[in-house]
Amino acid sequence: MRRTVILLTLLAICCLAAAAAAEDKTPAYSFKFSGYFKADMSYDRARVNSGNYVVYVLDKTENDMLSTTARESRFGLDFAWEENQIHTDARFEFDFYGLGVTSASLTSQENKAAPMLRHAYLQVTKGHWSILAGQTSDIISPLVPKTANYTVLWDQGNIGYRRPQFRISTWGNANEKVKVTATAGAFRTLGGDLDGDGVDDGAD
Repeated sequence: MRRTVILLTLLAICCLAAAAAAEDKTPAYSFKFSGYFKADMSYDRARVNSGNYVVYVLDKTENDMLSTTARESRFGLDFAWEENQIHTDARFEFDFYGLGVTSASLTSQENKAAPMLRHAYLQVTKGHWSILAGQTSDIISPLVPKTANYTVLWDQGNIGYRRPQFRISTWGNANEKVKVTATAGAFRTLGGDLDGDGVDDGAD
């Protein structure tokens, strides 16, 4: 008799668990790691900007130099979930150019590279609308061509970069083969202090 009660109790618990699982509307989450390890070594017969990668050759600097770095190594995490027909994407990515690209000094040793934030944003999509907040590529020229050089064809035609931003997008099909997208946003521009008021011109 005691064994029968225990079996019936276990059966009831299993039935309740199955019913709860059937009614569970917990959103499905997905994670994806990305990135790579990269080491660069270059020998230049004249000084270049910036050394670890090349944008242009400096004028009248014929002394040679050897550059070796692992700063372009990169790590990223993509996180997504969907609930009540609302799809949410989040991305976090960084490399190790956080101290800039100046030559090694007492404050910027090559073997003590600091992380640099590349992407960190949240994007919410429902139907034909999406809202994005955080830091990611510009709306105009969001190009990241694959190159051996760290720069993605800057000073060679690519004008895009990454900035903190808030943007909204919508889209629709003009016909079976044509899709039209409209996007608007507010961005934190990047600048120095050209007017000398002690405030970054990108925020002023």
